[in-house]
Amino acid sequence: MASVLPAMAAQGAWTAAERAALAALRQQHREAVQKVGATSAGLAVHLQQMNTQKEGWLAYALDNDFAGIQA
Repeated sequence: MASVLPAMAAQGAWTAAERAALAALRQQHREAVQKVGATSAGLAVHLQQMNTQKEGWLAYALDNDFAGIQA
């Protein structure tokens, strides 16, 4: 879209339908950016929690390995 929109704008004035479609596209883009941002923030928290618990998981795995327990 980034390469198509300037070419369309260079062709002259946009119709009302084209302006409405562009406004809808902008709104969808804003919503997508917000969702990606929220998901990214949630993923960062989850990764941090995993990193915090990593030593415990390793200790548990080693303990089970030494005890002969198969996961």
